[in-house]
Amino acid sequence: MASVGDVIAGKYRLEKVLEESSTGVTMLARHLVLDHTVSLHVLRSRVVDVDAMRDGTAYLVLESWESRVAPPSEEAKPLPRFVGPLVTAAVAAGFVLAWLVMIK
Repeated sequence: MASVGDVIAGKYRLEKVLEESSTGVTMLARHLVLDHTVSLHVLRSRVVDVDAMRDGTAYLVLESWESRVAPPSEEAKPLPRFVGPLVTAAVAAGFVLAWLVMIK
């Protein structure tokens, strides 16, 4: 799990824990290039899918608790390395789509 002081993806320095929940930890982070603060949620589960609803609202699908406690023979295989950047791009696209819907 990430800790205060860690740098995520080479661009976000974690500054403070804001909240802990069953899905992960929300932290105050600072973008190192743009020098502004954001909330960054470090997930406890793997991301299975990212998409947007018809109205542009982005959503994440996380691995279920049942699959996390499944017998080893039934565990999901790790996602390929390229999935992380795809998730980031999909979330960004969802936010852009939501913004476009709002300004229409």
